[in-house]
Amino acid sequence: MLLGGTYRDFDRHYTPIGLIPGAFVLANAIQTELDSDAVPAHPKWALFLVEFAAGAVLILFLHSANVSTGRMLLLGVPAAIALSVALSLVMFHSFSRIATFVPTLLGILIFELLDYVHHRSIIRVMHAKS
Repeated sequence: MLLGGTYRDFDRHYTPIGLIPGAFVLANAIQTELDSDAVPAHPKWALFLVEFAAGAVLILFLHSANVSTGRMLLLGVPAAIALSVALSLVMFHSFSRIATFVPTLLGILIFELLDYVHHRSIIRVMHAKS
């Protein structure tokens, strides 16, 4: 049994089919669970492994490109977004979940850029001393 009502405008939600009272939203969510039509949740370890593999692919791509810092950024951002879109489609059967993967891959890209710049500055200092 679900108790709720539509007597006030405090509990209204915008949905793809229009403005719906909160009790109807809850009823639809419960019915989805009862019908077993819900999208199954992936275990956290599976998402971790997928993000780890995507990060490894991005790192290998950046190291194989062997380009300057600016070009690494110009290649890395679209590559990270494309990987995120592909992983969202594979894991969630939707393009809408790219926010699950984008922060991790952009973080890896930023780390790789900073590491690349740091190593270049060390090499310059070493050459200047010799």
